[in-house]
Order: sequence, then structure tokens, then C-alpha cells
Amino acid sequence: MASVASAILKVQLTEAGRRAINDGMDILGGKAIIGGPRNLLGVGYRHTPIAITVEGANLLTRALIIFGQGAVRCHPHVLAEMKAVAEQDAPALGRALLAHGGHVLRNLWRSVAGARIHVTPPPELRAEAKEIARLSAQFALTADLAMGLLGGKLKRLELLSARLGDVLSCLYLASACLWRYEVEGEPKMLPLARAAVRTQLARGALILRELQANPPSRALAFVSPLLLGGTRRLTPPGDRAVLALAEALRTDPVLIARLCPDVGMPKQGGLRDLIEALALAEPVAGELVALNHTLRRTRSLEESAAGARNPAAALAYLQAADRVIQVDDFAP
Repeated sequence: MASVASAILKVQLTEAGRRAINDGMDILGGKAIIGGPRNLLGVGYRHTPIAITVEGANLLTRALIIFGQGAVRCHPHVLAEMKAVAEQDAPALGRALLAHGGHVLRNLWRSVAGARIHVTPPPELRAEAKEIARLSAQFALTADLAMGLLGGKLKRLELLSARLGDVLSCLYLASACLWRYEVEGEPKMLPLARAAVRTQLARGALILRELQANPPSRALAFVSPLLLGGTRRLTPPGDRAVLALAEALRTDPVLIARLCPDVGMPKQGGLRDLIEALALAEPVAGELVALNHTLRRTRSLEESAAGARNPAAALAYLQAADRVIQVDDFAP
């Protein structure tokens, strides 16, 4: 359903933006806390809470829209049950409940034995697709049990419903990553696609375990071991894989072009300085360490560039890098 998908993207993108801006503040250090046009992140840092809390609070979106609407509109049988109740159609309600019971039993089996893939995923990501299918079955079974055991109380237990919404979001994003890799067919994107899918699966599995660690009923606590089978093996990429991805992003412009196809050049300010410095670093890429070492010793941009193979290119890079480092200084 469009409203559920858009709510998932709204929450996930704004939260990802918050993490990125906070990490950027750590990297930039003092430059990031001094106001002025040279500050790359100041405006974004101040505006981040607007997207998080004002344009539809994420706390409510997770519980009421992603899971609340998703549980009704995206479920294969709940909407039919509600319609039958509203119309007082006993035969239709019986058929819907019977189908719903079969749906629960199938997901129980898939949670324990593994789920079958109903599509043909890219061969390179078939293992990830199977994990998406199994975690989807475990989530669906958990959601059905929560709705069945708690009924209307589930809306008031927002810690529970928000977690269910978060697991649904993780599954949606993992599936979207797999789909994008299949559609684009860029072999260089495979490590990124695999890492993205595994990150979302690991996060979804962790949230599901947190949910099961806080069962709202004894019945749900009793069946929790069945719902969690295999989730602990879903782990995010390790440090070596993350460092390899970071190096690939640093050195391969094709990956950046794929991930950020619509990045434009700012007219002015710190971000423009950074983009220009990165571009000017390419002609002197093999001499960056030596240039920086000489600059620390001489404290002169001109002297440091003089010993380079291309002094003009080296000086242009050092001047651009110096603009990135400098902060705004206003007269009192």
C-alpha cells in the first residue's frame, strides 16, 4: 500500500539522515560547531529535528501508520474479516477466519523449517533472498499472534507496535535492495547490495528478538522460541567487509555515481569547497601523503607544492584543502 511504503521511507530516510549528520559532526569536529557559510553541516544539523518530529512524528508513524495501517491493509485476510464483521456476514467471516488460520499455520511451518522463495532472485543473492523469506514468515507469525492475543490493546502498546513496524521496515528495505540490484544489473554493486540486505536483516532480527524479550502475554512468551529460530545467525557485515566497502567507495567513482546520481554542485559554502578539493586531489593522488608531510614541516602551501611533479596542480589542491579546513571568522 502506498501510504505504508511512503511512511517506511519517511521514517528510514530521516533517521538515516540523523545518523549521517551526527557522524559527520564527529568527523568535522570543531569546524562543524562554528556557524557560518564554511560550515558543511550546521544548517542540516539544525534542520534535522524538523523532519524527525514535525513532518509527521516518527514515533507515531512507526506504530500507527507502518504497522497499524500495514497490519490491516497489507494483510491477506484481516481486511476481509473486518468487512464481514461490519456487514454481519457470518459465512464470509467464517471463510476469512479459516483462511487466516491456514495462513498462521503456514507461517509457523516456514518459521521453523524455512520459507520457499516464490520469485527468482539474482543467483548471487539467493541466500539473502531465502533469509528475507524466512524472516518475513517469522514477522508475519509474530504480528498475527500479537493481534490475536491482544486485540485492540495492541494499539495502546506502542513499544510493541512500533517494533513490529520497524521489522516490517527492515524487510521492505532488504527486499528493495535486492530488487534494485536485479533491475540495475551492475556487478560492482553486488558487495554493496549484499551488505545492505544483510544489515537490514540483522537489524530486523535484533528488533524481533527485543520484541520477544518483552512478551505482552504468557502465550506469546511460550511460543517465542519457535518465532526466533535462526535469527541469531543474521549478523551485519563485519569490520573487514565494512572497511573494504569504504575503500571501494573512496576509489571507484562508478559506485558513487550509482548511489548518488542527483548530487549537484552548490553555488558556495563549505560543501562546494569540499567537492572542489576532492576533484583537485585526483591529479596529485600519488603525492598526497608527501604533500601533507611537507606542509606540516614548512607550513607553507607554496613551498610544499614546489617539490611536486606538477607544482600548479599541487598548489591548487593544497589551497582547496586549506579552504576546507578553515572556519569562518567574523569581526565583532
